[in-house]
Amino acid sequence: MNIIRNCLYALLITAVAALSSECEWSWTAPEPPLPNTEYWFYSWDSTSNGIPPVAPTYLRGTIIAQDISGPTILVKCHLKANANDVDVFHSKHADKIAGFKHLKQWSVVKLKPGNTMDDYKKSQLFEKVQRNNSYTARDTIPYDPELSGSWGMFKIQAPQAWDRHTTNKTVIVAVVDTGIDYTHEDLRDSLWIGPYGEHGYTCTNGVVTPGGEESWFHGTHVAGIIGATGNNKIGVCGVNWGSAGLLLSISIFTRGVAANTVDAVNGLEKMVDLKRAGNNIRVANYSWGFSDAELNGDTLLAEACQLVEDAGILQVCAGPYNVDADTIVDVPSGLPIPGIIAVMASDEFDNKAIFSGWGATKMHLCAPGVKILSTKWPNSGYFTMEGTSMAAGFVSGVAAVLFDIYPNLTPAQCKAILLDSNSLDYISFTTNSTHGGRLNMFKAITNPKLSSPPPIPQPPPLILIAPQDLRVAQTGERLTLSWSDTALGEDRWLVERRTKAKGRWGPFGKIASLPVDSRSEVLGAIAGQYEFRVKACKEYNCSPYSNKAGIRVK
Repeated sequence: MNIIRNCLYALLITAVAALSSECEWSWTAPEPPLPNTEYWFYSWDSTSNGIPPVAPTYLRGTIIAQDISGPTILVKCHLKANANDVDVFHSKHADKIAGFKHLKQWSVVKLKPGNTMDDYKKSQLFEKVQRNNSYTARDTIPYDPELSGSWGMFKIQAPQAWDRHTTNKTVIVAVVDTGIDYTHEDLRDSLWIGPYGEHGYTCTNGVVTPGGEESWFHGTHVAGIIGATGNNKIGVCGVNWGSAGLLLSISIFTRGVAANTVDAVNGLEKMVDLKRAGNNIRVANYSWGFSDAELNGDTLLAEACQLVEDAGILQVCAGPYNVDADTIVDVPSGLPIPGIIAVMASDEFDNKAIFSGWGATKMHLCAPGVKILSTKWPNSGYFTMEGTSMAAGFVSGVAAVLFDIYPNLTPAQCKAILLDSNSLDYISFTTNSTHGGRLNMFKAITNPKLSSPPPIPQPPPLILIAPQDLRVAQTGERLTLSWSDTALGEDRWLVERRTKAKGRWGPFGKIASLPVDSRSEVLGAIAGQYEFRVKACKEYNCSPYSNKAGIRVK
């Protein structure tokens, strides 16, 4: 799409579009110069003397940030700011600018040498001026996999919940992180697939491109907690382990480098676009954050999170490290948005993790976050990590299961169920959170406040059909019995034989109980006349008998 900055381009009236005096980006939809690209934007810089060229220069990306290298700031125009005044101000202080698709009052500004953020703060044209904040993933150094296992799943009673629900066929979880390893043996079947075969989007350096590949390892670990494939006899399984094709990767980090406000906002805007396009994204996991003791926060990211909230997506956030969240501004976990859940970390003994932050008014609940075994990048491995990042993954997985079972739940209702007293295990340290409890998956999905708990699934009907085509043949001193298997669900075969003596048949008696994979039996050949029959059995249930097969042994 073509994006035109109204407050900057007042002089370009007829060549591009009819321009307003209000300080917003407006959007039109030209034909892009190259195929298979989603966003195309108008570029401006100081070399054009504040006047855009008549023939727009199209660049790929959500914003024109590939033209904005070096330090940047973020500014929000007053809605009724005069466009000419804003244009003149930018011409004096900025080398390049760029904008956002949905948050149209905001701009990314690269300052000219010698200019500072204070120049913009002193101006009356802008209602908000802030840094392009740096965000970090919330984990600590990985542990060796031999040190731990999947204790967290048992702590939240996931196996009991899985007895009732495993297959998520509808709910997409967006993992906004460092990416996901789409080749991992335990994740490749769980990934969302877009129209061009992409598994997500990479939102870095101001550009949004199809991809979402792992760039560091953190996102792959979190994704495994949420939805690694279960019951496949390899590796680990996620909380929401039946989520085939439903993990969406939104990568906002570059390898070894923190994310920033611009890339995070681009990722959230892209996620909202995908939701509006019909993808059933109900949960977004943010295992990263920024703690600001100066209480400045991040207004732009807050507006982006509100955009996600308005799109009907529950946002699960990792809490801060070893700090009282009530005394600082933690973003995004501490944002005053109803659909955000802030997660603390606990250990296997239900103690607060030594690294976890707390907050009686800002943190909502805790979940396992110490020595958590999950998927590793690269090479399809497994290892343990710890952090509030991991704890958030557990909560996101349970939220996805709730949305799948109860698709009419709103994000606010899902949050209320997760934090309800009937859904939590109470532990001592969580008096330092708003709801004082640790996540319990089984209690959450069977919470009596839901319209109806998921039923306990009944086993499929047992279909034990009599074996067919029983035959017996003699080879030397051996008899060989063989038959065709037409039963379903059997666990063994019972072979019976009777003998004819003095012209009369005796009763059948069991001579063998064979494993289910058997289809024949070899017996010693003793002179006499015999008949055999076979039936399929499971526990105390058995099929009718097969046909009888007789033989005279001389």
